[in-house]
Amino acid sequence: DLAPDDPRTIAARERVDLIRRNANGAEFLEIGFGDGTTLLEASRAGFRATGIDPTRGYLENEVALKSSGARIFTGALEDSGLPPGSFDVIALFLVLEHVSDPRILIAQLRRLLNPKGALIVEVPDILNYARQPTPSLLTAEHIFHYTRSPLRRIHAEFGFRLRNYISPSPKRSFASTAIFSVDSNNEEAPEPPPVPNQVVRRFRKYLNVLEKRHRKTTADLIGLLQRHRRLAIFGAGSFAAGIVADLPANVRNQIAVFIDETPAKRNCKFFGREILAPEDVDFERLDAVALAAETLSSVIAQKIHRRAPGLECHQLAQSPVD
Repeated sequence: DLAPDDPRTIAARERVDLIRRNANGAEFLEIGFGDGTTLLEASRAGFRATGIDPTRGYLENEVALKSSGARIFTGALEDSGLPPGSFDVIALFLVLEHVSDPRILIAQLRRLLNPKGALIVEVPDILNYARQPTPSLLTAEHIFHYTRSPLRRIHAEFGFRLRNYISPSPKRSFASTAIFSVDSNNEEAPEPPPVPNQVVRRFRKYLNVLEKRHRKTTADLIGLLQRHRRLAIFGAGSFAAGIVADLPANVRNQIAVFIDETPAKRNCKFFGREILAPEDVDFERLDAVALAAETLSSVIAQKIHRRAPGLECHQLAQSPVD
């Protein structure tokens, strides 16, 4: 169970507040519930919460989820056996961009939603990528990149009407949230006038900023390796891979250890080295840790400082760009 001030808990409560404002009942389904934080907060808020996810990334919250009464299905949606029309609100938070055939999924969701229900879809909006220029937005796991218009059209094919579209703010960074209702009269939501080449211009800006940040971050990491004999890198994902791959081999070999708290990465190799879980690392023997996590860096640093209070932690993902 995460702490109340954990950024994941705060984000989950904001999402649950959005769910509460759009729900027409208590039956809630989350597709791809990840670590389970939003599902847990929804259950605590009085929703009869159900979650479906093909992974077991919720282990950190497993005990709390089970005690809250939330139903959990580990597997595919089509194998869950959920009855048609049984949910008042269905949510997908940063999930749809990972789906290879979104039409199949949207058709399944339409079947599960009752006629007065709401569908909440949060996705990265390509027009806002430059707000958070990180390589994770271009990872191979993101199969589709959305803006408001194609998101509206693809849901309209299956009887959904776009009721509201919440664009990113500086706090929300790059993700937008679309709220759909079942369309009983085929009325289209008003569409803003198109701006020629807007997507292309914004995406080029994102790529330029991303390249500048990548060069700056790589230089920062080389500087840290020059100053610290035993430097660890915390985070073995796409962000870290992009930086480490650009290091000269002799510099890369100076990295003391790669650390990641994702259960699925334990005992895996990263640039030929075994990834260690935090509990398997003797932090007292390290000189510093470079945080290659794009989110939750403050939470990770707090965990490290509980193990080694004086250890230096340097955030790589937020290096400023001139």
